[in-house]
Amino acid sequence: MNKQASKQAMIVGLWVEVGFEGLKNLAVHPASKNWTSGVGHFVTDEERANGIMNGGKIFYNKVLREFVKFRDSHNITDDCFTQHGLEDFLGKWRDTP
Repeated sequence: MNKQASKQAMIVGLWVEVGFEGLKNLAVHPASKNWTSGVGHFVTDEERANGIMNGGKIFYNKVLREFVKFRDSHNITDDCFTQHGLEDFLGKWRDTP
C-alpha cells in the first residue's frame, strides 16, 4: 500500500475524530468553510453543516471503510497506524457496514 495513503487516512481521521471530536462538531465549526469546497463556499452555515452531515459523512466513512478493508485484506502491519500504535482507532470503520 502506498504509505502516503495511510498517512493521509491517519491525518484526516485524527483531524476529524480527535481534533473536532467528530463530524458533527466539524459541521458547525467555522473551520468547515475551508473543508467544504464540494458543498460550496457560498452556502449558508446551515447548508454547509447539512452537506457535511449528509453527503460528506457518507463519503468520509466510505473512504475510511475502504481504506481499512484494503489494509486488513492485505495484512498491512508496517504503516503509520502501526508505527504510532493507532490500530484500534481504525475499529470504528472496521465494524460498520
